[in-house]
Amino acid sequence: MAVSACSLAIAFSGTPAVANPLDAPLSPQADGAEVQDLGFKRTYTIHADSAWLADGRVLSPAYITLTKGVITRISSREPQAQKSLLGSGPKPKIIKVDGTLAAGVVDAWSSVLPAEIRLDRRPLPFSKVADDLPIQVVGADPALAAAVAAQRSAGIAATYIGRADGNLMRGLGVPVGFSAHDLPYAGGAEFLDLMVAGDALGVQRGITDLNNLFSEAVGYRDSVDDYQEELEKYEESLKKYQEELDKFIKEQKKEEGKEGDSKADGEDDKEKKEKKRPKRPQRPSPPVSTTARDMILDAIDGKISVRVQVESAAGIRAAIALQEEHNLNMMLVGCDEAVQCRFELAAAGIGVVLDVNRVHNKANGQRFIDQFQQLLDAEVDVALSSGGRNLGPMLLAYAGEMIAQGADADAVWAALTSTPARMLGMASNFGQINRGCSGSMILFGGNSPFDASALFQAHQPK
Repeated sequence: MAVSACSLAIAFSGTPAVANPLDAPLSPQADGAEVQDLGFKRTYTIHADSAWLADGRVLSPAYITLTKGVITRISSREPQAQKSLLGSGPKPKIIKVDGTLAAGVVDAWSSVLPAEIRLDRRPLPFSKVADDLPIQVVGADPALAAAVAAQRSAGIAATYIGRADGNLMRGLGVPVGFSAHDLPYAGGAEFLDLMVAGDALGVQRGITDLNNLFSEAVGYRDSVDDYQEELEKYEESLKKYQEELDKFIKEQKKEEGKEGDSKADGEDDKEKKEKKRPKRPQRPSPPVSTTARDMILDAIDGKISVRVQVESAAGIRAAIALQEEHNLNMMLVGCDEAVQCRFELAAAGIGVVLDVNRVHNKANGQRFIDQFQQLLDAEVDVALSSGGRNLGPMLLAYAGEMIAQGADADAVWAALTSTPARMLGMASNFGQINRGCSGSMILFGGNSPFDASALFQAHQPK
């Protein structure tokens, strides 16, 4: 595949490979967050032999126009200079490349971590990863920028950042896109990260702890309701107390005004008055709220989704039961024994994120491919990922191994793009070439991005 030197310098970077129509504009930050300058400045059109669009459509030839990092026009015809009463404007900049354009990869389980998290020696279970993302300034986090640059060069357009510690409750993770500064920015809604892992005994303990976590949160909510009832009763008791106190004071003054009482009688009377004095009701103590508990309640209320890292069938079934009990929006990560629960997962509508690196294991590679296919046959949403390791740049290569061993290329491609984007709530911005989506794409020669004999490059918007 030939690419002109001029085009390569302006629009593309990369190395040879080793191995749903939505018009929403690209949201550079999660809802409610401050919009940052992501560094994308240019407007230009890429002219490629063809492009893989949303819903499996192929456009040939393809003219894809990008404006400030976002796809703004898709056509099989060359864009023309805009005309006005003052005459024609400048002709749009067109970069000619040979090959096929496709959406950038979405890694739903990666090892990309900001310095704030990498250096945190005492991670808190109620941390918010979005708060730890660096500001969009060159040099804000050099180590992170280097890691992101490697991801982008490998064709990864978006990923998920979450805590990597071993806590049962890891706080809120967030899906991110990448800016022109090679830094992540919040690109979707946050997820509550939970984990059930370990040997058989550890899994059972983790299941118990997980259930207790939600039961305690529900118990807290019930106590809040009880507190409101007790508070209403307290207000009524306080009102009654005030009436009785006013009456007592009035009677006391009346008694004090009587003449001819002896001192002894007065002491007896005082004793009687003290006995009659009404007792002030005690205000009920409010339940104590915590950030971690509030996160659980937000998940129960459907305000945030839940992401559980779990491997065993027992842990997966416990997560499914938890989802059904509290009507959670849930995805599972890891899931080595997901095939045993595939029909239950499909019935519950829970998608899974698998570690594609397992295909590289000679002993388990074919087993992994068989599991992948069985989950798809059961109609479970499956995303392929780098498994939370520093292997994001190898993601496409390992996926290519799956295809070489018999996996369906279309299914694998969807599991790297549209499916993880949908599972992470980023479908309108990533996982497809569509108007309003990110301009982070890949360019490949041959029949697919998995053709190891053809040149592969990543397009990084400027």
